Amino acid sequence: MYWSRAVAYLQTHYQDPTLTTAQLAQELYASREHLSRAFKECTMESIHNYLIYLRMQHCRKALEEGVSVLNACTESGFPDYSSDSTAAAPHAIPGTVPHSAATV
Repeated sequence: MYWSRAVAYLQTHYQDPTLTTAQLAQELYASREHLSRAFKECTMESIHNYLIYLRMQHCRKALEEGVSVLNACTESGFPDYSSDSTAAAPHAIPGTVPHSAATV
């Protein structure tokens, strides 16, 4: 049951901007490939996408509480603002305009 332990680990450590699938696999004593396959098979989501989802949920909540965009991004585990704006597309925050649409 790698996937359930992986979900629990991700929910606890998603704010770490250096967290990778390889690091997660090492923590769970599994190969990266096996963990990735098992996780996707059981959750229908890749580890990376789930990590982005958790970070976006945290970022959304921080923004709703009035935290600045930069602080919301860094507190959510995004290493920099640009990684947040590129990750936002599949998990867009309701009520906001995607960066690419804002410049049109």
